[in-house]
Amino acid sequence: MRTRIMKTAFQYFLCFSCLALFLSACSSSSDEELEEINFLKFTDFECEDPIWDAKSELSDTYRVVNSNEELDEYITINCIPQIDYSKYMLIIGEKSYSYGNTLYSQKVEENNNSIVYTVIVLRSFTTVATSVQYHAIIERPRKQKEIEVVLSYFEQ
Repeated sequence: MRTRIMKTAFQYFLCFSCLALFLSACSSSSDEELEEINFLKFTDFECEDPIWDAKSELSDTYRVVNSNEELDEYITINCIPQIDYSKYMLIIGEKSYSYGNTLYSQKVEENNNSIVYTVIVLRSFTTVATSVQYHAIIERPRKQKEIEVVLSYFEQ
C-alpha cells in the first residue's frame, strides 16, 4: 500500500514537472521573437550634416555609448549630438572591407532579452578598400539586454 502511494505521488510529480517544462518552453519561444523598433540618427539630435571618423578603438567593432565623453573616445565628429543619455543609448561601429561598398539598410529589433542591430552593406565592383560606419540611437531599455550587431552584405 505504501509503495503504491509513493508510486502515484511520483507519477503526479512527473506529470506536473513535464507540464511545467512544456509551459516554460512555450513562453520562452514567444520571448525569442524579435520586433522591429524605431531608431534615431545624429541628425535627429541637432547635427545637420554630421561627418565623423572612427578612432582606432572603434576599428572593425562596435560599442555601446552612454555619454558624450565615451563618444569622444571612439570618434571625432564635426558636431556633438545633444543626446539625453538617461533616455537613449547609442550603438556605433565601423567595419573595414577590402572592396568598395555602401551602407544599404539598417534595422533594430528587440525582444525581452536582446537588441539586434542589423546593418546591410551593398558591395560594389570597385577594388578600392573602404569602410562602413554605422550608428543607431535607441531608447534605453528598462532592463539589461544583450546587444548584438549583425553585419551582412550582398553584391550589386
